[in-house]
Amino acid sequence: MNIIIYFLLSLSLEAQSKPSYKSGKQLCSGIQKKQSGQWTTVPKDYNDLSKGKTSIYHRFLGGKFDASKPTIVRVDGGPGSTSHNYGPWFDELAKDHNILFFDQRGYVCSRPDQESDQGDINFYGIEKSARDIEEIRKALGIKKLIVYGESFGATISTQYAALFPEATQNVILEGPAFLIPENKLLKDEFSKDVLEKSSSLLEPNVQFCLKDQEYQSMIMTFGDTAGISGINQITKALNEKYRKTKRLVTWEEADDMIVENFKKWKHGSFSLKDEAFTWEKNNTELIVEKNLGCSFLSDVGCDEGSEKKKNTFDVNKLLINVPVSIFHGSLDRTPIKEVSIFQKNMPNSQLIEIVGHGHGVFGTGESLMQKEKNMALVRKALQGYNITDDDIKIFNEKAGSQAIKH
Repeated sequence: MNIIIYFLLSLSLEAQSKPSYKSGKQLCSGIQKKQSGQWTTVPKDYNDLSKGKTSIYHRFLGGKFDASKPTIVRVDGGPGSTSHNYGPWFDELAKDHNILFFDQRGYVCSRPDQESDQGDINFYGIEKSARDIEEIRKALGIKKLIVYGESFGATISTQYAALFPEATQNVILEGPAFLIPENKLLKDEFSKDVLEKSSSLLEPNVQFCLKDQEYQSMIMTFGDTAGISGINQITKALNEKYRKTKRLVTWEEADDMIVENFKKWKHGSFSLKDEAFTWEKNNTELIVEKNLGCSFLSDVGCDEGSEKKKNTFDVNKLLINVPVSIFHGSLDRTPIKEVSIFQKNMPNSQLIEIVGHGHGVFGTGESLMQKEKNMALVRKALQGYNITDDDIKIFNEKAGSQAIKH
């Protein structure tokens, strides 16, 4: 009898310790009012409408829409990132554009009503998210969108442009990732080059650390996260730690440094900051726990086979004729040579490399886009214009950085 009581008590305590699931509407009722946001109902599965509906949350920056201005829809990266902690350059762009943010299905304010849907790999998908954008556009009555995709968001952005060219004014891709299956040869070549250059920043008695994969990964992560300033930071930390303690920085310490960097970065006027950071952490944990990676990166289904964790999405299979402008950091973990491969299959595209910057080309600590004078290239790209050599020259002079057009 005592065993049964103990067992029932254990179940009760476990149920109490596990936070109850909240749908997007429950989680964001107060935020929706603050942001003047709204939900648009879309099919859970566009190929099987009998599966019912789900709600996608979206809002305009500042809660305002001006029909006389063009509209930029921001497509978040990740998977799992949100625009609730957007960068300040969108405040600048909002002066002459409507900025439309939305939470991708499954996350934050777009969490489905049932927890079982949130953990279902078949609830997600690149094409589903692209079609969600189209449902939002139609609900808002907007004729055309400028689609701005960052990182993983580039997959959804290019998929949208291929599916709905008549509704796409043009596309901006910032640090695009996962657009083609990984090219290991190019990645290895890129990593070797970055690590060789980083070696010169390390003291002789610390250089041996680059033979260890853990420290190779550490340096590549800092370069990808914050560009050359990130590499300078981690190599300085490695040098100082060894000098003082005769040991190297651990991954836990490095991770804390990255988190502190994120907290220091500037955010837009209407950002939620701390809540957004917590949400993104929870989103990442959900993806790992439920093994949802396949559902985002695969175009061949999510079986238990060997392809489960690999990226099989290939933008080269899509027909994209709208103007596409790609901005890519030279220290982005996706090598510029890999970007050039898929860029060739976009006939109306242009590729601008920002030297010394990482994955978030405009979002690093020394963001190029935090000053109005540095916005010229992006503004021109947003209008669908070709960026000329003269534009690059002027940008390099004003921004104190180096841009290269490929």
